Formats: sequence, C-alpha cells, structure tokens
Amino acid sequence: YELSLKSRMDPTANILRSINTRARNAQARMIFAEGDDPRVLRAAVMYQRNGLGEALVVGREADVKKKLEAAGLGDAVGELKVVNAANTEHLDEYKAFLYNRLQRKGMDQHDIHRLAARDRHVFSALMLAHGHGDALITGATRKSAHVLELINHVFDADAAHGAAGVTALIHKGRIILVSDTLVHEWPDEEDLANIAERCAEVARDLGLEPRVAFVSFSTFGYPVSERAEKMHVAPKVLAQRGVDFEFDGEMTVDVALNARARENYPFAKLTDNANILVVPARHSASISVKMMQELAGATVIGPILIIWFGIGPVVAALIVFLMCFFPILVDSMSGFRAVDPRLFYISRSMGATRWQSFWKFRLPAAMPAIFSGMKIGVVKAVEGVIIAEFIASNKGLGFMIMQASSFMDMSLMFAGLIAAAIVA
Repeated sequence: YELSLKSRMDPTANILRSINTRARNAQARMIFAEGDDPRVLRAAVMYQRNGLGEALVVGREADVKKKLEAAGLGDAVGELKVVNAANTEHLDEYKAFLYNRLQRKGMDQHDIHRLAARDRHVFSALMLAHGHGDALITGATRKSAHVLELINHVFDADAAHGAAGVTALIHKGRIILVSDTLVHEWPDEEDLANIAERCAEVARDLGLEPRVAFVSFSTFGYPVSERAEKMHVAPKVLAQRGVDFEFDGEMTVDVALNARARENYPFAKLTDNANILVVPARHSASISVKMMQELAGATVIGPILIIWFGIGPVVAALIVFLMCFFPILVDSMSGFRAVDPRLFYISRSMGATRWQSFWKFRLPAAMPAIFSGMKIGVVKAVEGVIIAEFIASNKGLGFMIMQASSFMDMSLMFAGLIAAAIVA
C-alpha cells in the first residue's frame, strides 16, 4: 500500500524504483573514476551498501582513506575496492592497447605511460574496455567535453561511430530525455535518426515507452527555414528504418509536451506527450537543459554517454547457447562411452576406418542419449531466453515480469510467471 501511495503522489517513483530493481538484478561492477572527490566516494559507498553491485574506486589508497574519514565514512574504508596503476596487474596490457591505438597520432611510449598510469579518466576507460568493470561514472570534477576527449583515447566515442549523449530531466512527475547533449555538434538527418534510436533504447532501459519528438522552432514545415529542414527530414529517415516506437516532427517544444497544443494538429502521430526530445544541435540541447535546471529546478541526470555495444539478441543467443550446450554435451559423451567396445574391435577387424566405425554404429548407438540431452536442452533454451530478458534485454517476457514487479502490478507479474511456466 505504501509503494502504491508513493506512486500516486509521485509518478516518477515507479520509474525510479524500476531503475533500482534493474540495477540490483544487474549487479554491475561500477567504476568510479574520481576517487579524490567526496561526492563520488559517498556515491560509491551508497552504491555498494544498497546492494546494487561492486564499487571500484580509482585513486590512491591513502587519499581515498583520508577523504572517507573526513566525510564521516571511515568504516567504509575496508568495503571499497581501490584500483590504480600501482596496484593493478593489467597496466602493461593497458599500455600496449593504448599504444596500438595512438602510435600514429603523435603519441610515443612516454605519452602512453603518462596517460595510462597518471590520468584516472583514461585508466578507468581502459578498465572498462578490457572488461574489468561494467560501467564508468566520471565527469564530477572536470567538464564533460574534456572527459569525452580523454575517453576517446580508448573508445571511438564520437559522432562518426554512433556515440550519443543523453540527459534525463526529472520535473513535476515527468522524465524527459534530451539529446544530443554531448557528442554531435551539428547532426544531419541521419545522425538525428541514430540519436533517436539510441535514446529509445535508453528510455526502455528506464522503463519508459519511447515517444520521440524532433523539436525545432517550426512545426510541421512552418515557418519554412533551411535550419529546420533536417528536423523535417529526420522522421522520414526513421520511417524508412521501420523502428518500433512512436516519433514525429518537426515540432515546437510546447506541441511535443502539451496535449492541448497538439490538438491543433490532429494528424500528429504521438499518442501522448513526448518523453524524448531530439534537438537540432548540441548547443541548443545544452542551453535547454541548463535553463530547466536553473529556472524550473529540474533534476538533471547526465549527460550519459551511449557507446553502442549492442545488448539484446546477440547476448540472449549466447546465454541460450551456454544453457543448452552442457546438458547436450554431457549426455552425448555418456552415450558414446556406453557403446560396447567389442563392436569397435569387430569393425576394425573387418577393415572399417575410424570414420566408418563412427558413422555406422557408434553414432547410431549414442543417438538415444544425444536426443535425451537435446530434450533437456530445449527446456533450458526457454529458461535461457527468459533469463536473458531479465538481465540483457528491454523487451520480452522476462523484462515484462521484472517491470511488473517493480511497478507493483501483481496481476501482470503473475500472468507473466504463469505464461513462463506454461512455455517452459
């Protein structure tokens, strides 16, 4: 009842609780790059104590201990894992990787050592690139543009490689995503369509059903302007791609966020107010976000840098493969070992080769065990798909169950569980 009441009083409570639930399920190793900042250290302690995953703090052990004690968190010194160039066993691996990327960009071995060993942003990005962490939080002590420049030493986090920056605004019970606030200086229509797709994935990860508005100073072609043309063309690019979320534009911000203003355009495709605003350029996105923060008191999260690694079908297929492979392997091996060895000796005495022996009697004799393993594998495959939807997807039965649980929608959750039981 308490959760239901909070949800009615604050519509964002459901979404924030959903984010918290997904974070607990993910148990990510979170890299906190700026271990010399008390705010970052408090966040790292809260992250770990709330059971969201493992906090990896980048910094000197003595500095981290001193800052924690000064912040009244001396008891957390032993809880956090502090990582730096001096105590990692991967520094040489990091330097070799970085030198391979930057050797033809004016960087020598000394420059590489300075970056990898002395710059905590680069060091943290190298940790992430080598799978020694699952996500990276940085930018608390330096400007976003400078941090992005450093990260680009390690990743191709630029417009040409599909990266995008999105900022979340929380205000009056609504969450609005604004993009691109970090990467694209002046995106064209193809870039804008890419940004919209990236933001739609983020929205679904937050438990939102994406509704994208390409915003401008004009609405559906009026007033006519060369500057607004790309915002007019971008929805057509998305339509050609056949995306599975709502989008429309170009339109002014009030039309995108106000149903009454949208009544003047009955042909508009948005069924509700937009929750993703794709803006014409980085400067307009930055101005809009900072104005909302200062004048309206909106809570700002981000900017979040999206580098497209691609969760979803590939990860799900890998999980299903791992779930199915070992039962089939074990039963197949048992079947081959159960074949009477005398049959093998008889076939060899009659001049059969190893492959002829295998195909003529060993494989047929083992087939019952192989099919038995495959029967188990079929069940495991269904379980694997549902597990994959829990941890690495933003759609499907597993995702629906998790979302229903976080939103306290018991009827939908049990319907999902019953459907999963029937399928399995």
